[in-house]
Amino acid sequence: MTNKENLKTEEIRLKLEKYFEGISSLEEEKELKAYFTSAAVSPELEQYRPLFTYMEQASQEQTVIPNLRLQKPILSRWRIPLVAATFSGIVVLAGFLFHRKEQEQMHQAQLAYEQVYQALQIVSSNYNKGADKLVYLKEFETTTQKIVKTEKF
Repeated sequence: MTNKENLKTEEIRLKLEKYFEGISSLEEEKELKAYFTSAAVSPELEQYRPLFTYMEQASQEQTVIPNLRLQKPILSRWRIPLVAATFSGIVVLAGFLFHRKEQEQMHQAQLAYEQVYQALQIVSSNYNKGADKLVYLKEFETTTQKIVKTEKF
């Protein structure tokens, strides 16, 4: 190797150190890229060549993206039917609960009616028993009245 090549190799090594430490400038990185993509890379630096040639190849590589038909997200497609179904469910549940409460109130009213009816039946039967005895009392009173009137005369 010539002296000039040694200087160039030493300069490239210094730039590589700066590159790996993350303190190289963009200009130095461009120089490294140009050096490693050229044919004149010294044999002891050949191990770094794939690093810079890969970046060159990757930057030139083009990816073909197929023309995909864009679909609306599933949530967006089903939003209106989902909201309608939820609303319907809420309405049915509310109707069921309201109807159940109404039936419970009707059942309570029916029970109260039956209890009052039974109580009135008991009062009525006792009243009728007492009324039968009142007939005798009335007859007793009229008889006593007759006796009282006859005594006055």
